[in-house]
Amino acid sequence: MGEQVKPFEGAIECDETTFGGARKGKRGWGAAGKVIVFGLVKRNGQVKAMPIPVHDRVSIMREIEAHTHEGALYYTDQWQAYATLKLRGEHVMIRKEKDRPVGRAHINGIEGFWSYAKNWLYPY
Repeated sequence: MGEQVKPFEGAIECDETTFGGARKGKRGWGAAGKVIVFGLVKRNGQVKAMPIPVHDRVSIMREIEAHTHEGALYYTDQWQAYATLKLRGEHVMIRKEKDRPVGRAHINGIEGFWSYAKNWLYPY
């Protein structure tokens, strides 16, 4: 199995975001013209990102099951959709205050990737 398709194991950060230009009207997850993207970062620098049809638990868990091994250590934000990850492996939920992680645990890898990707793709 090629390195690109091999499921991640070990410590993995999970997060989701939207891509797309500024739009008038509704903001956030339901905004018109935005693509919802789910991403995984293995803490050695490898990244997998894929569009998902809906911002919900089913879509997120489908991608996690397809791209990670059971028994992994998952780092996520506090979104309720991640609550069942404890059945798949170890789950560390990052608590934030004023958009900053509380304690030593973080998901800075995937959040940094989103920042870089959005900046790089902005002209398109």
